[in-house]
Amino acid sequence: MLCHRLSDAVAGCLILAWLLAFSRKGRRAPGLNQLSRWLHLVRPWAMVPVFMLGALVAIVKLADMASLTPGAGLWAYAALTFLLTGLSKLNSERIWLLAEQDGAVKNIPVTIDQQQFPLDCEICGQITMSAEPEAQCQRCHNHVHFRKPEHRTRTLAILLTAIILYFPANLYPVMINTTVLGGTASHTILGGILELWNLGSWDLALIVFIASFVVPLTKIVILGILIGRSPQGRRDTMMRYTRMYQTVELIGQWSMLDVFVVILLTSLVDFGSLMSVRPDIGAAAFGMVVVVTMLATMNFDIRKGWDEVDDDIEQPGYQPAATAPTFS
Repeated sequence: MLCHRLSDAVAGCLILAWLLAFSRKGRRAPGLNQLSRWLHLVRPWAMVPVFMLGALVAIVKLADMASLTPGAGLWAYAALTFLLTGLSKLNSERIWLLAEQDGAVKNIPVTIDQQQFPLDCEICGQITMSAEPEAQCQRCHNHVHFRKPEHRTRTLAILLTAIILYFPANLYPVMINTTVLGGTASHTILGGILELWNLGSWDLALIVFIASFVVPLTKIVILGILIGRSPQGRRDTMMRYTRMYQTVELIGQWSMLDVFVVILLTSLVDFGSLMSVRPDIGAAAFGMVVVVTMLATMNFDIRKGWDEVDDDIEQPGYQPAATAPTFS
């Protein structure tokens, strides 16, 4: 798992360096379309900061079993975490914007036509006017939609899956400890939080409680509200719904914290008959809850709610902005 995260981080950094190097010279980078699309797809799944926090929680748990001394690799990984956190602001749209400012690519002018659909590309930010609600971006050739088709139905189906998985994730143990005397001890998510609290690490216990218990439940509740309720034409209500959706997008990946802790403990605590830690069904169910809720968030289209808001856009004399708002 650590090698996988590091390889993703290294690949992402190399791709960014490749794209930006050509951009600074005013040249379009070879493979810009495909590489920027790949960066957009993997960006939500880049969880290096979450893994780093999971390593700290695992260290606290292991400190009760053995003597630990932080090595150079831990400090290097911590530095990498801070650097990648800064680079995370550089999404695909930002890369295209920088390339446009450097003269490497051009922004294709758009003529507003009320008989056509304005299609916003989430990869490069280009607006494409089309007679159909689906088309191909005229700049990066990505498949674009005016609105995500059947987004409520798909999101609801995925969300119901997350709700079903949420119960075994919290009721079943996430890991089982086996000691030299043949004794076994199982830990649920809440049991692990209480263990951290009893060890005196109340700060980490609070972080794990928020990330592993509060965040998944909050995501499920907010997505349920967004699916089941309509803004009824009220702009202030839709603004509140948009902030709720953006919050779910922001906190989504941090629920993987407990899963990473179990993975680290399983790989580190393997002393044969003396002591071992192995994952249990709760860890698999919880990992699936995190992945499924993230997929539900990606499938939901918050723009659909704004279609119901009366903001006078269709009134005579309305002047549209130079670029359409995006919700990425």
